[in-house]
Amino acid sequence: MSHQVKNPSDPMLRSPDGRGWIEVICGGMFSGKTEELLRRLRHVQHARLRYLVFTPAADTRYDASRLVSHVGTKLEARPVQTIDDVLAAVNQHPGLQVVAIDEIQFLVNPPEATVEACQQMADQGLRVIVAGLDQDFRAQPFPRYRS
Repeated sequence: MSHQVKNPSDPMLRSPDGRGWIEVICGGMFSGKTEELLRRLRHVQHARLRYLVFTPAADTRYDASRLVSHVGTKLEARPVQTIDDVLAAVNQHPGLQVVAIDEIQFLVNPPEATVEACQQMADQGLRVIVAGLDQDFRAQPFPRYRS
């Protein structure tokens, strides 16, 4: 859901060079990634920044249209299948300042396309926060993300 900014020209709400940045929250299952993402988004809300939150449509463990941590914290999110869905939604919200994507490893794009899209959003001045697994249940990197 998109939210209004108290004062979008406030220099404290922008990166020093006017560009955005990417924050990555990664770790194993049950390590608190979503809870950390929600914690950062609470700061975004308190600062009254405009933001959108996305969750993979395939992740229906708790709620199809909410980001939900294992401890039950919830926040409305848009279900998406691809990073292109994220870009389309972002382009429909001028003045947006923060984009958050949970469980990014479940988007169906090639990893290179996902990374490129996140960089594109950061280059447009957005703060991009992504959270996801860095390994599968066998402690192996996801095949799509091996280099």
